[in-house]
Amino acid sequence: MYLSLSLALGLGWNKATALPNSAAVSFRTWKRVRAATMASIREMSMETWEKELRVAREAARAASEVALKIQLTGFDTESKSDESPVTVADRECERTILQVINEAFPEDGYLGEEGADSGAPQNGRRWIIDPIDGTRDFVRHVPLWSHLIGLEVNGEVVVGVCLMPLLGDM
Repeated sequence: MYLSLSLALGLGWNKATALPNSAAVSFRTWKRVRAATMASIREMSMETWEKELRVAREAARAASEVALKIQLTGFDTESKSDESPVTVADRECERTILQVINEAFPEDGYLGEEGADSGAPQNGRRWIIDPIDGTRDFVRHVPLWSHLIGLEVNGEVVVGVCLMPLLGDM
């Protein structure tokens, strides 16, 4: 299953005219370069991303093993600053996913919901990770939680994986 991951990308300006002249020129140049890059990414076939998709699936399966083991043996639940739940499974799954991805793509950046952040990658590739989407369901043993892994290249999502381990659905 491919996901359309919502990401806050770009500079957020709607009109270049609101910028000083030098900034407006830079912004227009940036927009042209970004548009050309996005067009070339969209033209690539899925075969281009075959290795990335394989690694994302492998990482999701590895995270599932970790999560299911923790769910069976018991765990404590904490609250994040926004009052959403977090468990040791969230953190361990994020660590596991990053380990698999970093072995295959050591130059890529990453951003994880539980705090992993490599900063801006030099190569324009960044993995976006939600190690357990639906932690409340995970805590309650409702099978509707999943592992979400996406890859953005120069701000465009090109690969996404959603694995729902208890439903056997990827």
